[in-house]
Amino acid sequence: MASDSAAYRGVHLQRGSRLRIAELTISLDGGQHTLRLQVQWDMFAAWLDIAERARDAAVAARAANPGPDHPEEFTTSLDEELRYAMTSICASAFALEAFSNSVRVHLPETPQLPDGAARRVRHVLHTGFDLPNETAKSLRAPFAMIFRLRNDAVHPPAGFVDPIRHPDFPLSIEPSYVKFREENARNALQVARDIITFALARPRRKYPELARWAESALNNLNGQTTTEAATPPPGSDVASAI
Repeated sequence: MASDSAAYRGVHLQRGSRLRIAELTISLDGGQHTLRLQVQWDMFAAWLDIAERARDAAVAARAANPGPDHPEEFTTSLDEELRYAMTSICASAFALEAFSNSVRVHLPETPQLPDGAARRVRHVLHTGFDLPNETAKSLRAPFAMIFRLRNDAVHPPAGFVDPIRHPDFPLSIEPSYVKFREENARNALQVARDIITFALARPRRKYPELARWAESALNNLNGQTTTEAATPPPGSDVASAI
């Protein structure tokens, strides 16, 4: 536990943090010197890590599910899969939004953003990075699905709905248990992780500050992730998984 009486040790920088001198005044006549530091940290890598851990837990919950012939274990496993998959999907959406915010800081002018989180993120990606047209178009469906699922988790409907057939078990169930399952968690994370790493390697040359940041961010991200190397994002895996 920190002690109020402990000697101050200055500014601590976590991995990936950056430091800059915001103000420096040196007095030549014995007056007071002034030094003001500022720190910066990109949150998207943390959200990707959270999404990955929760995805792994959702996959494990599905693997441990014995099926509806064992009602108690079946119910528990479904609940665990939903909770972890929902966490992973939301974290993937948060990672995309956090990445978009980080990119905007390094653009010379803040682009005018459209309405809707999915469209905003795609707009910033198009502005800052040299993405092939096929890649840019392929993001529409999975981004729309990721942020729709995020919205369903953050602003869930509370009324009565028709049950729907679970694609992996011979029964119908409340729709949330189909939306928030391990397949969608895997697909959402793959899309978010792959487009972020794919974009970081392709900053537009006319934005040198963005290019310098992207190189550093990509090195930091590669040093933290334990997943396979990124490939160009798939077309609509998330959209086809539900």
